[in-house]
Amino acid sequence: MPAARGGPGGRRQGGGAVNKKKIYGPLARFLRAGVRPFLHRWDTSGAQKAQPPAVYVVHHRNMSGPVHTLALLPDEPRPWVLHVFLDRHECFAQYYGYTFRKRFGWPAPAAWAAAGVLSLAVPAVVRSFGAIPVYRSLKETRDMMEQSAQALLRGESIMLCPDVAYDSAAPATGEIYKGFLQLEKLYHAGTGAHLRFVPVYCGKTKRIVTGEPVCFSDGAPFRTQREEVAGRIVDGLNALAAACGELEREAAEKGALEVILNNDSWETDEDYLKLVLADYTEQVLEYQSEHPGLLVPKND
Repeated sequence: MPAARGGPGGRRQGGGAVNKKKIYGPLARFLRAGVRPFLHRWDTSGAQKAQPPAVYVVHHRNMSGPVHTLALLPDEPRPWVLHVFLDRHECFAQYYGYTFRKRFGWPAPAAWAAAGVLSLAVPAVVRSFGAIPVYRSLKETRDMMEQSAQALLRGESIMLCPDVAYDSAAPATGEIYKGFLQLEKLYHAGTGAHLRFVPVYCGKTKRIVTGEPVCFSDGAPFRTQREEVAGRIVDGLNALAAACGELEREAAEKGALEVILNNDSWETDEDYLKLVLADYTEQVLEYQSEHPGLLVPKND
């Protein structure tokens, strides 16, 4: 990749160009505008637009992270999306053969109908969001990284979700793939500047927040900083989860469940059943008081 001009040795110390053009297409902008009224209870005050170009690193959380980030983030980052979702036929095969049949266990007719509808809509939507296709073969991965680096050098930001356990609903970020950090090498080679990796967290508490950028530093080789930078990104995501009250909430839920399952004070299962029924009865009576005339017992 040729070095950009403007600094010592032909490198710009300030980083890539700032792209002021709209990244998203009309369909993506229409969907964002249409979805946001339904997300009006979300607190977006903690979500800040990073100085471009940046790489927004999002906790996947079984699609919750990327969907809410694309809808609510005050920026237009280009998402990394598995290549099958950019092609109608591959998209159908993915939804039908894996998502609905294998993962969800749907019957074939329902899976076929749902996959057919989604395979018509999804590729058009992700293309409008400027998606960069993600491949798994070595050659295509190199092309993907080159395409991403060129986007960054034009001043365009990128959004990706590196979670290994992408289908986990847990609030804490665990192990992540680290290959995306190679973008630092390509960007630094073209500009002489360090790339900003910005943690983004979307919580069940209806908050989207961004953290402080994580960057490589001068004076140490990339390979010696790679693990440390990855760890700082994970720590940043988990700090955001804690700030949103997500980790405390999860601990409280686990604690309550353990009390119920492990409490030896129940003399019999019947005692526990009576407690559950008493709580349910209280809820029914409260509902009846608020909605007179409903839930009237039948006369035998």
